[in-house]
Amino acid sequence: MKKAYASQTDLIDELLRVCRELAELEPPPEQTGKTVQLPHQQSLDIIEFLPDATFVIDTNSRVIAWNRAMEKITGLAKQEILGKGDYLYAVPFYGEPKPILIDFVMTGKAGSQEGYHLVERQGQDLYAETYAPFVYGGQGAHLWGKASPLYDAQGRLTGAVESIRDITERKTAEESLRKSEQLFRMLVETMNEGLSVYDENGVIVYANQQLCEMLGYSREELIGRREQGLLAPAARTVRQRDENPPKLAEKTSCETEMLAGDGRRIPVILSVSPILGDQGEYKGTIGTVRDIIMRKQAEKKLRESEAKYRMIFDNSPLGIIHIDEKGTITACNDTILRIWGSSREKLIGYNLLNSLKNKRMKAAVATCLAGNPGCYEGQYLSLTGGRITNLKADFGPILGDDGSCLGCIGILEDLMERLCPEEEG
Repeated sequence: MKKAYASQTDLIDELLRVCRELAELEPPPEQTGKTVQLPHQQSLDIIEFLPDATFVIDTNSRVIAWNRAMEKITGLAKQEILGKGDYLYAVPFYGEPKPILIDFVMTGKAGSQEGYHLVERQGQDLYAETYAPFVYGGQGAHLWGKASPLYDAQGRLTGAVESIRDITERKTAEESLRKSEQLFRMLVETMNEGLSVYDENGVIVYANQQLCEMLGYSREELIGRREQGLLAPAARTVRQRDENPPKLAEKTSCETEMLAGDGRRIPVILSVSPILGDQGEYKGTIGTVRDIIMRKQAEKKLRESEAKYRMIFDNSPLGIIHIDEKGTITACNDTILRIWGSSREKLIGYNLLNSLKNKRMKAAVATCLAGNPGCYEGQYLSLTGGRITNLKADFGPILGDDGSCLGCIGILEDLMERLCPEEEG
């Protein structure tokens, strides 16, 4: 019955003990085709079935143990390598005989081995990573190795053992992660919005270049500042942590103001999302900031323009109507009420294309809604039927960005009033 081991550490300790025993044996015969007969078969099974590729050499650099995992990774059967020296165990890895990690551990050298990187010594053990182009039948793989010296009971060096692990998947994942991080950094550094990352205490741990330029701070000045310190005083209550803990908050977005380094208040849209750990615990916040000062300025100009237009619309001596794309009146000023002798209630919703009896004026409206200016001049019976006027009407189309007609504006003038103005009483 095979011995059971409580942990991987126990297994490794047993392996090292066995390797030391093996190293004390007489060197195995070198004749080709002969197998090495060794005692402690149960212990040899431990080496044989280890998941990591493992082999052992003596002080003459001859192989005295070569497990199944080594056979799989190198394609070299133990019968072909046991008893061989002259660094032949390096050929399945690098295509040529040369010293490798297991040899360096016996010489005590580390840090300058060609082909290895991340070489590290811990006590008498050597750890390193390398790329072996000839393993797996020439497919190649990234490998991690650990080599340890072996000593007999009197403390004399008797050989060395090396365990090898295929880390190609990890290396591929690391490379993918590195590329993803580079892409993410490129995106956040070139995006048009400011971006910042806060820790669980509301302290900035990252800020992109756009945010620095927007607020007039260097990156060093922003990192370490608290989130609340960047908000205008009136806006700070929006992000009071004691009233609304971030770890309970969902993604939110609002218009607010932030303080620039020179004291200016910058109108922004602030969007924040919580950063959660694997267990759903709150880890911090990521925020994006969009400068909307240009939009605010445009909105102000639009309001001013609308106010000016409303003043002209309400006080114009000419009648003005708005007509939608179906020919329905949607707005009119007081002057048109007098010209047409009607009320606002009757005019709003009145469809000129469907209800007008004057064919020439109807045609002028239809021409305008087709995208071309339309006009009418002639006598016109008021809607109430109580007054005939000599009317002039000009209709101009309202066009969308794609050139489609969204409606039109009509400017109407009572020519009778212009020719025969009423005398002042």
